[in-house]
Amino acid sequence: MRDPKAALRRAALLLCPVFWSLAAMAEPDFTVLPSEDAPARSTALVLLPPGGSEAALPRLAPLARMHALVLAAELPPPGTSADCGAEFAAILDAAAARQSEAGALPRAPVVIGFGAAAGSAHELARRHPDRVKGLVTLAAAPPVGCGATAAGAKAPVRWHLAGPAGAASYGDGIPGTRRYEPTEQDPDPLIPAYLALAGMDHAYDAGGNGGIATDLPVTLHPAPPGKGGSRYAIFLSGDGGWARFDDRISDLLAGDGMPVLGISSLKYLWTAKTPEGIAADLARLDRAAAGRLGRDRVVLIGFSMGASVLPFALPHLPPDLARRLDGVILLSPEERTGFEIVIGGWLGRQTGSSDVVAALDALPPQIRVLCLHGDADKASACPHASGPTLEKATLPGGHHMENDHAGLAARIAGFLDP
Repeated sequence: MRDPKAALRRAALLLCPVFWSLAAMAEPDFTVLPSEDAPARSTALVLLPPGGSEAALPRLAPLARMHALVLAAELPPPGTSADCGAEFAAILDAAAARQSEAGALPRAPVVIGFGAAAGSAHELARRHPDRVKGLVTLAAAPPVGCGATAAGAKAPVRWHLAGPAGAASYGDGIPGTRRYEPTEQDPDPLIPAYLALAGMDHAYDAGGNGGIATDLPVTLHPAPPGKGGSRYAIFLSGDGGWARFDDRISDLLAGDGMPVLGISSLKYLWTAKTPEGIAADLARLDRAAAGRLGRDRVVLIGFSMGASVLPFALPHLPPDLARRLDGVILLSPEERTGFEIVIGGWLGRQTGSSDVVAALDALPPQIRVLCLHGDADKASACPHASGPTLEKATLPGGHHMENDHAGLAARIAGFLDP
């Protein structure tokens, strides 16, 4: 006679993958810590192991006092399947719905993974890097079955490890990671690790490109209704992402009638590009945007790293786009650059060996360039570059030229319409 318990065990084993799949597809049950200041300026999407809420929620509460919406979900133990047993797109969709319900600003979340859920948080970021700002993990090792980044491969997004010095952490040694340790001022490293990610790229919203069909990390600053014109601009940010400097200048240019499509270089150049590839992406974005915006003339703007890579891409622009180019504005380009984000760039170190001055000097004469830099910015390429159609100006201040957004916007407008 068959053992009925054994039969039940066999049936359970056969049904386990089905049960797991159904459980994974269910909408996550979020614990919500609303921001104490409305609207929430950032969103923390927190993945916890089963039973992890009790220990984690007190550590997350300070974020709600720092203008963050906290969405925490306990996940079942990760399986051994390639997707770690989670439907990550569904989790992101559910988080976006909660964001909207809470009235939070519609910005990509920072993903936080605690303990055994750190591997799932990493896998979510790996599969959907265009939908998250960055990743924070608090774990000694990845759980079994979650695909860790291959040895030597770069982190899928900017990744912060929150833990004490000397302790083994999931992510140690992977390029693109940075450790945050407890200090007297910040005894819980989770807080500064999160804030450093939430505070950068603050205007980037994967759904905020005005319906322009593109896979590039683009945000649109539209011109006001009734403000006509023939031009629009494509603006490549610095390596910190789409931040207040780029945001304010773009608002002023758009308010004056020139819409701006901003590219987050932090997202775009996280993986290495080539000058030819950058030119092709600019042309692809132009094909998607020009008709929708009703503008056929193009202005290219770059700040810092974005300004440094543009001169290398310009000679590779398709002839049609080059003919419609009204001007190029370079804000604080550096003397040398690379074509991929490296952590050293955030620390003020040189990010590559390609000669920006030589690239500027070699530009075709039909390309008009305005190069602006601060008098205290000793690494700028502007003072050393030359060319028949190159205009240069030295302004007060350092790399951000005293954040004189209105003055910079006026200089750009004056260059485009002398």
